[in-house]
Amino acid sequence: MTIPAEAESNPNIGSLLSASYHLMMGRILGDLSAAGHKDLTKTALHVLVRMGSQPTTADVLWQRLQIPRQILANLLGLLAENEYVSALDNSRQTNSGSFQIAERGIAALKIVESAQSKVEAEWAADIGEESYAKLRRGLLALFPAALRQSTHK
Repeated sequence: MTIPAEAESNPNIGSLLSASYHLMMGRILGDLSAAGHKDLTKTALHVLVRMGSQPTTADVLWQRLQIPRQILANLLGLLAENEYVSALDNSRQTNSGSFQIAERGIAALKIVESAQSKVEAEWAADIGEESYAKLRRGLLALFPAALRQSTHK
């Protein structure tokens, strides 16, 4: 796919956010793969990251993620099968059971945090600490609105 020159010289905010996201995810997935987590897909990682430190139910995750329940159930099954999460109370019902992050999931999340920190440090070095802090504050201000709008699908 060819990108028009005017789009490269004056990209819209969607393109800017998308490029940043893809760079961050590429680095995260590369670091995860290098550490032996080649079975963790971008979509499964999204579920893992949104689980939180306390046990949670599939229903709570569905509300957080707003993805079809069957897809969430499949992803939870995949995460459990690959030992990133564990089902509580011997519940293997991925559509209604309770889950918590397992040891392997905790290890993967530490790699995610490290990769994110490295990329953020590089961005701060590229554009300057003050500009990076301002960018981060602006995005944080938009975050609640983005969450509200994503739940009104």
